[in-house]
Amino acid sequence: MSIKDFNDAKRLIDLPELLKSLGYEFDAKKSRAGDIWYKSPFRPEDEPSFHIQQGRKGFWLWKDFGGEGGTVIDFIMKLKGFNNPKQALDFLKEWYDGKPVQPSLKIEQLNRHCPNPEPTLKLKKARALKLKDRFQIAYAKSRGIKPELACQTLKHITYRNTKLGKDFFAVGIPNLSDGYEIRSGKGFKSCLGNKDISVIEGQSNNIMVFEGMFDYLSLLTLENKIENQILILNSSSLVHRAIEYIHQSECEKVELYLDNDSAGRKASLKIKDEFSQSRIEVIDHNDMYEAYEDLNDYLLAEFKPLDLK
Repeated sequence: MSIKDFNDAKRLIDLPELLKSLGYEFDAKKSRAGDIWYKSPFRPEDEPSFHIQQGRKGFWLWKDFGGEGGTVIDFIMKLKGFNNPKQALDFLKEWYDGKPVQPSLKIEQLNRHCPNPEPTLKLKKARALKLKDRFQIAYAKSRGIKPELACQTLKHITYRNTKLGKDFFAVGIPNLSDGYEIRSGKGFKSCLGNKDISVIEGQSNNIMVFEGMFDYLSLLTLENKIENQILILNSSSLVHRAIEYIHQSECEKVELYLDNDSAGRKASLKIKDEFSQSRIEVIDHNDMYEAYEDLNDYLLAEFKPLDLK
């Protein structure tokens, strides 16, 4: 079997085996079943801060201290300094074709020796947001979002903080790695499970790219209806996942609504450079809200008071 595309790479590449072949050994003391820890491949360190696990879809995911993470494609891009996901794919194709045949560390080996870890924040329940969820609706309204549109998109999330032994509530959206990006009042944001981009299907193949869920909901509040596919980065560090997704799509146009800070501008530039010579047209809309940090700030400043009843 050979690797032909990004999905093959994510499905076939065994990340523990890849790391071992590159000279990185897992930390037996800190590793647990389903959560394997290493000293970071990206910098010298004394304590492990890089860990990997298998998502529900079966492919390996990684996360590094500071919140960066993703698939095996993202890992090779960061490790090798590649700017193009195709470079990472070519590297992995070559590695996979010439990989050693000896067995690598498998997750089952850890299962026999390590207890299952419990994450600090653990999803208990995700359901559709309803107008009667008054605290969550009040939070959406505080962000300038029409309640009925919030209910179309957001989930009502119940999660448990295992260190505190308490349940909490938030709004959120699922991502492509079976995790949930969550938000609540006073600026709290986090991810339950694996970090990844989120995608909302549309009636068109064309794609609109946003940094966060409330940036998308801001445009939806302004326009009331959007037919394009929606891609939400959830972090500007996941721009390579967006590029990977766009490459695999059938879209002809990508519209960018990313933040006006340094990270957002860099992410926009990476997407525009990636597709500058392709059939895909990339349109950057940040001039629409250039005086503000992001689309939600623009909505709150320029269109209050909105009728949010």
